[in-house]
Amino acid sequence: MWRPSLKPLTIAEVKTKVGQEVVTSAWVVKRRKLGKLSFLVIKDWTGEVQVKVEGKISISNEAVVRVKGTVKQDERAP
Repeated sequence: MWRPSLKPLTIAEVKTKVGQEVVTSAWVVKRRKLGKLSFLVIKDWTGEVQVKVEGKISISNEAVVRVKGTVKQDERAP
């Protein structure tokens, strides 16, 4: 049985973990493609964050996703 190595966090908790690796689950609000990069805005009941995805993905708005990665702060991100 698969067990996550990191406890899923809320979006509000993710925003406090800059520089750390985190896991969160949320639904897709917006999608944007720029060449080989895709940007997803994901949301849960505590807020929204933008996720950068490298490579090709096929996902629709309102899809539920689980994301694992390192939190980076960027003033340009929503």
